[in-house]
Amino acid sequence: MKATLLLRKDHEKLQVLFEQFRKASRPGQKDKRAIFEEIRDELTLHSNVENEVFYSALKDSSTVKQTSDLVDTLIDDHRRIERLLQEIDASTGNERLLESKMERLKELVDAHLAREEEDLFSEARHVLSEHRLEELGLEMEQRRRLFTQAAA
Repeated sequence: MKATLLLRKDHEKLQVLFEQFRKASRPGQKDKRAIFEEIRDELTLHSNVENEVFYSALKDSSTVKQTSDLVDTLIDDHRRIERLLQEIDASTGNERLLESKMERLKELVDAHLAREEEDLFSEARHVLSEHRLEELGLEMEQRRRLFTQAAA
């Protein structure tokens, strides 16, 4: 599977998790804190794999400053998201604060995903061959499995 397709699937999974969080106050739904933990784990995994494999390959393959600048911006997004995840993780007991911070997290994640899908993916198709995108997808799947096994 191409790296860009793999990342889109991750993006879709995150959107489903955020929707579950939004609906969690309804009876019979999962606890908001548990859903946050799933979102945190998925974002952390996604970010690690993306940084180590996809972003690294783009920076190594491109001589275009625009590509490098875009990757740097996306890495900064990851840092902002990680800081907010840590803030949310540290806040306990206040559901209003949790919801407020989760709303901000969703905004950050949505903006990041849009930048990737609208700008970076087309840049990746320009800079990397189809074959290389396939190779990166396989490498990302392997890295994901390694991170998942290490966490278990």
